[in-house]
Amino acid sequence: MRLICLIALLLVAVMPVAAQDQTNDCSEMTPAPLVVGEWGQVSSGQSNNVRDIPSREGARVGQIPGSESFTVVDGPVCADGLVWWQVDYGGLVGWTVDGMDGEQWLFPVVEPAAEIPPVVLSTTVITPENAAQLQPNRTLQCETGHDHSPMIALGSRYFALNCGFYNINASDLSLDEQLLNDRIGVIDLETGAQVTTLSGEGADDVYPVALLRGERLLWYSREDSRSPVTLHLTDIVTGEDAATAEITVPRDFGLFSPDFYADGTRFALFNRVDEAYVLQHWDAATLALLDERDVEIPNAGTVGSLSVAIAPDGQRFAIAYPVETRSEITIYDGTNTEAGTIISALFEAQVNSVSLSFSPSGSFLVGAGCLALDSLSCARSRIFWWSAADGAQVAEWDVPVNDIGRMRFSPDGDLLVMGTVSGAVLYEVATGAVIHTLPVHASQTIFSADGTFIVTSGDPDTTVWTIGE
Repeated sequence: MRLICLIALLLVAVMPVAAQDQTNDCSEMTPAPLVVGEWGQVSSGQSNNVRDIPSREGARVGQIPGSESFTVVDGPVCADGLVWWQVDYGGLVGWTVDGMDGEQWLFPVVEPAAEIPPVVLSTTVITPENAAQLQPNRTLQCETGHDHSPMIALGSRYFALNCGFYNINASDLSLDEQLLNDRIGVIDLETGAQVTTLSGEGADDVYPVALLRGERLLWYSREDSRSPVTLHLTDIVTGEDAATAEITVPRDFGLFSPDFYADGTRFALFNRVDEAYVLQHWDAATLALLDERDVEIPNAGTVGSLSVAIAPDGQRFAIAYPVETRSEITIYDGTNTEAGTIISALFEAQVNSVSLSFSPSGSFLVGAGCLALDSLSCARSRIFWWSAADGAQVAEWDVPVNDIGRMRFSPDGDLLVMGTVSGAVLYEVATGAVIHTLPVHASQTIFSADGTFIVTSGDPDTTVWTIGE
């Protein structure tokens, strides 16, 4: 009997301590800042399991996909060494974990914005067969005008561009003081009216990045080129920030320019942190930093401005960087940032004149740049296609003008448009043939999500192009 009691005492004294540590101790964990009765969201990527009780032993009743929103019913509760929240995902009610091993999976969000009906400017999709029939549909303009090379963002109903200009007559001012990109104009595509004006408090530089679902504008501001970047996610209707985040971007990195995943839920940013080059992934709905990985750049030394492209599925990314007087490109596997496939140095130009883009399928990397320089100008340009899998060159296209700009694919991948100071050049992807050139200064170009119109922006106007009826 004493032996039985002794064993029982040992079980109470030893085993429950370990069990208690596993079950009830969450002291080293910080619960997600969720609020009962308000909205939350699962981070991009993996789905979160939902169980009938807050325990790993609970029955799984469903899942919440990455980037999806839910309402918070109850919590937090500590069990199995994890923090649990009771949630309601479209009628699926249960308990889900807010993170593990230092990763946070749940984030607070404002109530999802209502879908805004898109503007229909044309019902005809632009194709290689009809692209030569593109005609100006309307002109968009900031109330205060814009400089010769604005940054632009296009949604289903609204269009955003940075408004401002170079004060070239103020020769006694610094470059930062001459550049007056101090506000963003958001324009209704249907009426052409500027419906919202955004500006960062005390900021000299403000730039739109992307118009996201629910017509929320992701944009950034900074006081000058030496200052940290503040990211804003702003509701266009109310003008209020749903989220903000501060990012330190070195001055010699040039313009802050993230690339989005195809579903728009995440964006990737190449950056330099404490002299290390890193690839950062951010949640577009919460502006939460999801992960950060060091990236090796061979032969690069101290890298200044870079051109970066992210494959639509995030499985690969590419960086163009200067090596002595040339530019070199490396394609990386998104899961292994320590080594990459190096493409031969091709472009005799500074790296900021190299344009990179992945095809919509992610199978190919496309790069445009100068093969030769004449003084400070580009004397000869080419477009190259490489296999994203192994970096093998698969095609080479002529460029009818020497200038190059950012390349954009049509949603179906059949067309490629490249903006230049001499015009927006349209290529048929299947043949590499130039099928049309829009006769405007087009430092920026973008296709609509349904492929029915193109927006070109430059000096002096921003123009919407549709197929002539």
